Amino acid sequence: MQPVLVQLIQQLRDCETVEAGVEWQRALLTRLLDVEKDRWEFKRAATRMRKGKQPPPEAPEPQSGRDLSDIATWPFEHDVCERLARQLRSVGDALAWRVFGFHRPFILALCRNQSPGPMYGKAGSPRGRSRSLPRPPFTVALTAETTMASSGSRLL
Repeated sequence: MQPVLVQLIQQLRDCETVEAGVEWQRALLTRLLDVEKDRWEFKRAATRMRKGKQPPPEAPEPQSGRDLSDIATWPFEHDVCERLARQLRSVGDALAWRVFGFHRPFILALCRNQSPGPMYGKAGSPRGRSRSLPRPPFTVALTAETTMASSGSRLL
């Protein structure tokens, strides 16, 4: 995932138009939803393992190389995905900082919102994404899904 984060940061630096920023957010959101889907599947597998069942066949392959029959593998993978999602949202914060001209009061105002939690599997999410990323002509639109600044992070 580290090369992906570096690539996303470089792509953000290369964004020179609003359209490029919107496309960048779409790419970031796609990666974020993939990580959140894996996170959900790892949690589901951990729950099944605690009940003495096997992980579901559709569960993603653990990236840690740990033993699949070890119950601790699945919560570990879940935690890794949670951290990856935070890192991806931090990259999304870079866009928010850039859009607001690195003006801290705007970012702090956004930080006061409650976190929406994981976006994967939420009803209405695809429709909301199509509305939150408008087509030209438009002004810049930030999605709450791709930043921590607009989803309740207190880290700024």
